[in-house]
Amino acid sequence: VPNICVGVVDLRTKLRLFFPALYDPDNPTVELDLEHKTAIYEDGLRPCLEVLNPDTLTNWPVNYEGALTRAQKTDGRYQYSTRPFPAVMVERLGHELRRQLAAMHPWARDMLFMVQIQGVKEANQHRPDDPDDAMESVFTLMNDLDIALLQEPHCWIDVGLEISDPGHAFQWMTDAHHILISHFTSMTPHQAAGYVNRPARSYSRDVAAGLPHLSGFRATFELNRRDPVYIQAYTTDKALIYQL
Repeated sequence: VPNICVGVVDLRTKLRLFFPALYDPDNPTVELDLEHKTAIYEDGLRPCLEVLNPDTLTNWPVNYEGALTRAQKTDGRYQYSTRPFPAVMVERLGHELRRQLAAMHPWARDMLFMVQIQGVKEANQHRPDDPDDAMESVFTLMNDLDIALLQEPHCWIDVGLEISDPGHAFQWMTDAHHILISHFTSMTPHQAAGYVNRPARSYSRDVAAGLPHLSGFRATFELNRRDPVYIQAYTTDKALIYQL
């Protein structure tokens, strides 16, 4: 779904706007085009600032073209800056931004917000067999958010389990995928075996080094409320690719 980041909290938390009306199954790009970015700034964000925080308006570009000019470096690349905004006005900004954009653009009428937290897994390590330790890590992770989000039905938390042994390398066995899925979901071993052996878009394998007996996998689920909606089993050898 096309989206854009409109704010950050500290180093790891981002506030994103999603526009489901712009979704195109034939276009995998999620970045908004120039026309929509311009509309968000000129028809949404800046008019909101005029109402909510007029004293700081002179610090903001008069239009989106001016914002791009400010951000462009001499080599043609862009280096974007940020502007502080009072926390006490954030809720009003969200309602006003939605109202302003929806009034002028049909594609913005079903706009929704998403809070994204990335790169914090090593800061919230816990024992997987200790529910109290796990819950304490969850509360620590969501420390910057409204505690009511814990009751939000559309709130996802990425939980990782790392298996390692110094001096050794591990790979997932293809014929053990159903065992992992059965362990971490409410599926029985028989149901999980059927799930991985039938063709489905919800399950795909990532073969390691061209060896079909060794592979990770990605799988999505629509099971019970306490079940995961997505599981990915992978190895950290992909870190080598990320450095290229």
